[in-house]
Parts: sequence; C-alpha cells; structure tokens
Amino acid sequence: MTRIEKAAAELGDLFTTDRSAGFGGYAGKPELLAAYALVHFPRTFLAVRHVLAELARVRDWRPAGRLAVADLGCGLGAAAAAVACQAQEEPGVTEVALAAMDSRQESLTP
Repeated sequence: MTRIEKAAAELGDLFTTDRSAGFGGYAGKPELLAAYALVHFPRTFLAVRHVLAELARVRDWRPAGRLAVADLGCGLGAAAAAVACQAQEEPGVTEVALAAMDSRQESLTP
C-alpha cells in the first residue's frame, strides 16, 4: 500500500468511523490533505454538480442574473467550486460571486 493509499484510508476513517472533533485536523497534515484532494474533492465536486443538474432537469431550476454562493466551512471548496462551475454553464447566469470560508487557514491556502 502506498503512502497516499494509507492516507486516504486514514482520512476515510476520520470521516466515517472515527469522527473525532475537527476530523483529526486533517487539513494540517500534508499527506491527509493530499489524500483529500485526490479522493474526496473530486467525489464531492461531482456529487454536487449531479444534484444541481438534477434540480435543473427534474424541478426546472434555472438560476438567472447574478448568483451569489456562500460556502461556510468549505474545506478545500469542492462544493463551492461545483456550484460556480455549474452556474457558469447556465445561459441565464451573468455573474457568479463566490465566498468560501473555513476556520482553518490550511484549507484555503493553495
């Protein structure tokens, strides 16, 4: 098992069975942060885009004009990025304003 596979497994435990406060401070641990970026970020991004596409298809949800998005506790921002990307594909949206906030600086630093 590679280091990233071990980190991904540890992160999975932190998010499911362990559930310690602050998820074990994963954002401050480079290997866990890398595992999040490689495993959980894409999954969250795609899941949120799928939900928004379903809203558009099933409920005829069509945002228009300026769309403001606030993601509190954003982590690395997968959900906020997904909303912004999906909104930019909507023909009626003229602008997307995104505010992503997290209590951990490590989450927000590229």
